[in-house]
Amino acid sequence: MAGKAYADFIELVKEYYDVGYGQGWLQWDQEVMMPEGGAAERANQLATLAKLAHGMLTRTGWGRCSRSWTARRTSPPRRRERPRG
Repeated sequence: MAGKAYADFIELVKEYYDVGYGQGWLQWDQEVMMPEGGAAERANQLATLAKLAHGMLTRTGWGRCSRSWTARRTSPPRRRERPRG
Protein backbone atom coordinates (compact mmCIF):
# COMPACT_ATOMS: atom_id res chain seq x y z
CA MET A 1 0.00 0.00 0.00
CA ALA A 2 2.76 2.46 0.93
CA GLY A 3 4.51 1.71 -2.36
CA LYS A 4 1.44 2.75 -4.36
CA ALA A 5 0.98 5.91 -2.28
CA TYR A 6 4.61 6.85 -2.86
CA ALA A 7 4.29 6.15 -6.59
CA ASP A 8 1.15 8.32 -6.70
CA PHE A 9 3.01 11.08 -4.86
CA ILE A 10 5.91 10.94 -7.34
CA GLU A 11 3.41 11.16 -10.20
CA LEU A 12 1.91 14.32 -8.67
CA VAL A 13 5.39 15.81 -8.33
CA LYS A 14 6.16 15.05 -11.98
CA GLU A 15 2.93 16.69 -13.14
CA TYR A 16 3.68 19.76 -11.03
CA TYR A 17 7.16 20.08 -12.51
CA ASP A 18 5.77 19.65 -16.03
CA VAL A 19 3.56 22.70 -15.47
CA GLY A 20 6.55 24.62 -14.13
CA TYR A 21 8.59 23.58 -17.16
CA GLY A 22 5.89 24.97 -19.43
CA GLN A 23 5.89 28.22 -17.47
CA GLY A 24 9.64 28.46 -17.90
CA TRP A 25 9.40 28.07 -21.67
CA LEU A 26 6.67 30.67 -21.95
CA GLN A 27 8.63 33.12 -19.81
CA TRP A 28 11.76 32.56 -21.88
CA ASP A 29 9.79 33.06 -25.09
CA GLN A 30 8.25 36.23 -23.66
CA GLU A 31 11.71 37.67 -23.05
CA VAL A 32 13.40 36.48 -26.24
CA MET A 33 11.05 35.69 -29.11
CA MET A 34 7.55 37.01 -28.48
CA PRO A 35 6.28 39.40 -31.14
CA GLU A 36 4.95 42.79 -30.19
CA GLY A 37 1.33 42.78 -29.15
CA GLY A 38 1.51 39.35 -27.57
CA ALA A 39 2.04 40.43 -23.97
CA ALA A 40 -1.61 40.33 -22.91
CA GLU A 41 -2.16 36.84 -24.27
CA ARG A 42 1.10 35.60 -22.76
CA ALA A 43 0.11 37.05 -19.40
CA ASN A 44 -3.15 35.08 -19.61
CA GLN A 45 -1.26 31.88 -20.47
CA LEU A 46 1.18 32.31 -17.58
CA ALA A 47 -1.64 33.15 -15.18
CA THR A 48 -3.49 29.99 -16.19
CA LEU A 49 -0.40 27.85 -15.60
CA ALA A 50 0.22 29.55 -12.25
CA LYS A 51 -3.38 28.81 -11.25
CA LEU A 52 -2.97 25.16 -12.27
CA ALA A 53 0.30 24.86 -10.34
CA HIS A 54 -1.28 26.36 -7.22
CA GLY A 55 -4.23 24.03 -7.52
CA MET A 56 -1.89 21.08 -7.81
CA LEU A 57 -0.07 22.06 -4.62
CA THR A 58 -3.23 22.56 -2.61
CA ARG A 59 -5.25 19.56 -3.69
CA THR A 60 -5.77 16.78 -1.21
CA GLY A 61 -3.77 14.20 -3.14
CA TRP A 62 -0.43 15.49 -1.85
CA GLY A 63 -1.34 15.12 1.79
CA ARG A 64 -3.15 11.83 1.32
CA CYS A 65 -0.16 10.27 -0.43
CA SER A 66 2.45 11.55 1.99
CA ARG A 67 0.39 10.63 5.08
CA SER A 68 -0.06 7.12 3.76
CA TRP A 69 3.60 6.37 3.19
CA THR A 70 4.97 8.31 6.17
CA ALA A 71 2.48 6.78 8.62
CA ARG A 72 4.21 3.45 8.16
CA ARG A 73 7.45 4.74 9.64
CA THR A 74 7.91 3.65 13.22
CA SER A 75 10.58 6.18 14.07
CA PRO A 76 11.94 9.39 12.59
CA PRO A 77 14.82 9.04 10.16
CA ARG A 78 18.19 8.95 11.84
CA ARG A 79 20.46 11.92 11.37
CA ARG A 80 23.76 11.24 9.75
CA GLU A 81 26.62 12.20 11.98
CA ARG A 82 29.07 14.73 10.65
CA PRO A 83 32.65 13.62 10.53
CA ARG A 84 34.73 15.26 13.17
CA GLY A 85 37.91 16.70 12.04
